[in-house]
Amino acid sequence: MYTYSSETRINVYPFTRQPSGDEIIIGRPDLSIFLALHRDYVEILDDFSAGRTFGEAEKLYYDRHAEIPDLADFLEILRTKHFVRPISSDALPAARPAEEKPSPPTAFSKASDFAARVLFSRIATSLWIMLVLAALVALALVPELIPKRTALFFPRHMFFFGISLLSFSLATALLHELAHWLAARAEGVPARIGFSHRLWILVAETDITGIWALPKAKRLLPILAGPLIDATSASVIVLFLFAARRPWRTEHDLAVSVLEGLILSYILRLLWQCYLFVRTDFYYAAVMLLDCKDLMRDTTNFLKNRTRQIFRLEPKVDQSHIPAKERRMIRLYAVPFVLGRCLAFGVLFVIQLPTLGAYFNQIAKNLAAGHQAGFGEFVESLLLGGIGVFSFLLGMYLWIKSLVSRRRPSNELQELPI
Repeated sequence: MYTYSSETRINVYPFTRQPSGDEIIIGRPDLSIFLALHRDYVEILDDFSAGRTFGEAEKLYYDRHAEIPDLADFLEILRTKHFVRPISSDALPAARPAEEKPSPPTAFSKASDFAARVLFSRIATSLWIMLVLAALVALALVPELIPKRTALFFPRHMFFFGISLLSFSLATALLHELAHWLAARAEGVPARIGFSHRLWILVAETDITGIWALPKAKRLLPILAGPLIDATSASVIVLFLFAARRPWRTEHDLAVSVLEGLILSYILRLLWQCYLFVRTDFYYAAVMLLDCKDLMRDTTNFLKNRTRQIFRLEPKVDQSHIPAKERRMIRLYAVPFVLGRCLAFGVLFVIQLPTLGAYFNQIAKNLAAGHQAGFGEFVESLLLGGIGVFSFLLGMYLWIKSLVSRRRPSNELQELPI
């Protein structure tokens, strides 16, 4: 730990700031690090930026608030987060680091920025929403367009349809993340796409942490751009089937089955966003709308305390330090938090496990029959089963690894314990 004297000067790196209730969100978008600070402590950073020494900043704080802050711990946290750098007491304040000159725009960056502005303009976003509403009307008028829970099971040519659905899932997952990326770019926020997992399920992931540098009203679209594109894509398929249902439906039964399978896969992806007990897009939207910095952990602790109260046990976690407004929001969020778990188990037992069971049952029959089932069916069963087992084991490995490392997820806002 650095030892601070009254003459120590502090170099403050350039940071963004956005008001958030009684706090200010400061950030370094170049490092994708954002912190929630009380306004009083942001004043201290401004004092250091003006060339005040450690002792002078401490005295100014006392003059304003009639108390002495724990500046040493505060600065140590900011130093580890790369917001400040101490300077020796006999040196003048170091100049702020020069802003890096942006790289000259390439043809790709120009095209992507143009696509971002067009696809996520107000007119385009309104069009996507209108398509979704039209599809909901079509489903209400023709309920048989709603796919059955068995729509993802294709007993014949399993490998072909299995690989097709897997490829479609990967392509639409990339499109989902690309929507986040473009919506962030439309607001001038840098973003990057990578791969991660939620529980034991492999997912693509877009780091748009930089949206915390935006005003609150401009953060929602980049967060919800992925589900919006998913809902729009599903709506296009629904409206196509609605317009061509007779006689096209009876003449192209296989094509209709495939399209229904695609619709169900989109529905499952949108339902996944409602699992508010994991960090989905809807969870990050809730964090932003409810102004709660650590909503997941606080809600989990709240429910644990309530459970202990039911059994007449003392609460395990003290949450009295949480502001009253946030405690109200946590109680409100606890309802969809629990309902999300119920929905997850419902989808698991009603759709996912029966579909997997049907596939593995058919695979087992083909493998048991060996060459009698046909060489092609035997090989496709072996390959499809291997792909399923590999993806499951890889997802389990990443999940267990994350439980051990406890790494803070991307897009998370951190709040200093001061």
